[in-house]
Amino acid sequence: MKQRDSAPSVSRVRDVYLGIDLGTSAVKVLATSSLGRVLATARRPLDLVATTALMAEQDPHAWWTATCAAVREVVEALP
Repeated sequence: MKQRDSAPSVSRVRDVYLGIDLGTSAVKVLATSSLGRVLATARRPLDLVATTALMAEQDPHAWWTATCAAVREVVEALP
């Protein structure tokens, strides 16, 4: 988890926006202020299972678990 020192406190921010990026190797989550400043970030790795030389799979339950954990970390980092 990373938190930016220059970001305004949430109490002075009107809105907080949550961004979620579900990629092949990881899920990344960030919270930004209404001014566009990053308030907190989190990242959780995802496993990729190669079934053959040309195919790979991922477990959708792992996507959900990783996303929930990253969102929880970002929300807990907000004042």
